[in-house]
Amino acid sequence: MAFKFKYQKLLDQKIELENQCKLRLAEAIANLTRKKNEIKQLNIRKKSFDEEHVKSLSQGMKSEQLRSYNEYRLWYKSELARLDGELNVVKSVLLNARADLKKANTEVKKFEKLKENAQIEYREQEQIKFSKMIEEIISYNHFKK
Repeated sequence: MAFKFKYQKLLDQKIELENQCKLRLAEAIANLTRKKNEIKQLNIRKKSFDEEHVKSLSQGMKSEQLRSYNEYRLWYKSELARLDGELNVVKSVLLNARADLKKANTEVKKFEKLKENAQIEYREQEQIKFSKMIEEIISYNHFKK
């Protein structure tokens, strides 16, 4: 008779949950990387814009251009603030995904340990049955003489 773990379906569900948590964590890491790249690109564009503005100031600038520059500067500032807020949200999602994965991983390990212990117990029971069967054969052969 082969070993059958009575909680195998539950273990399979826990493994599936763990895999889903791994996927969510990977998505969160990808989102974090994407947001960081967005912020980096916006900072590069802002730096380039500021450098162009400094060149324009040295050549002389009209009040209309100065007003436009200030509007763009405010837009960059608000856009960076918005992206920082989104980055914080993504970081919290990432932390939650890590915590969920850790919990799911712990659950899987518990059930795998239960399965391992059940297998050991099963092997011990099979060994006892085998030993009894050998003893019966020996005693049968002994009394047969």
